[in-house]
Amino acid sequence: MTLAQRVIVMNKGVAEQIGTPSEVYQRPASLFVAGFIGSPAMNLLPGTLSADGGQLLLTDGMALPLPAAKPQWAGRPLTLGIRPEHIQLVAQGQGVPLQLQTLELLGADNLAHGQWGRTRGDRAAVA
Repeated sequence: MTLAQRVIVMNKGVAEQIGTPSEVYQRPASLFVAGFIGSPAMNLLPGTLSADGGQLLLTDGMALPLPAAKPQWAGRPLTLGIRPEHIQLVAQGQGVPLQLQTLELLGADNLAHGQWGRTRGDRAAVA
């Protein structure tokens, strides 16, 4: 992607998305593109939007607060995509608790694997 001005993401012979590397990375057109582009891959959290549109209710009953409420989508199933580099560590009692399972020491970066409730997620942290 560093050498291309435009890229095509193919899935079983079908073009899922065509765009600049930045467009494909920042605004994936499908769940396939979201999970395919980036290393580590985007965390995909399936759930349903709460009645007020302000939380994603994960399938295991955990609720993740959303930065902007979407009441027009209340009750709809959706998948929230979070890139590992957009997850931040905060003081205990703030944010959403993540149970750390494994920490990979990769040199300049560390990769933490954990889960929210029963939903797996990954986090890249600068050492």
